[in-house]
Amino acid sequence: MVLERNTKCCLSAPAGATVFECLMEAGKLDEVYRLMWRMIDQGIVLDTISCSCIFEALCEAGRTADANQLRVFAKEKGFEADGETYCMLVQGFGRQGKRKEGKAVLDEMLDLGFIPNIASYNRLLGGLHK
Repeated sequence: MVLERNTKCCLSAPAGATVFECLMEAGKLDEVYRLMWRMIDQGIVLDTISCSCIFEALCEAGRTADANQLRVFAKEKGFEADGETYCMLVQGFGRQGKRKEGKAVLDEMLDLGFIPNIASYNRLLGGLHK
């Protein structure tokens, strides 16, 4: 459950996912954000599904910028977001009226070859044009 890494203790990815789930259920998103940042900093990146669940919770709480910062930081450590993660972030920025940030994520998504289906694309554009 715990790994020794450079004489520091940190959670393993599977244990971390379980802790994140419990913290999110308790509504402790600040703790989730800090712990995920620390794990990524230690080189431990959760799987795409676990990361996406955390990003989604942050987006739904109006913290899309935090979710995107975590994604960018995790990307530096090898995390590869999927199309759904990008859609979620674009929609989150759109709901918050942050068109510039949403468009930047959408552009990155398209540059990486993720093409949303027409229904998803309409939702993405709708969020960006509100």
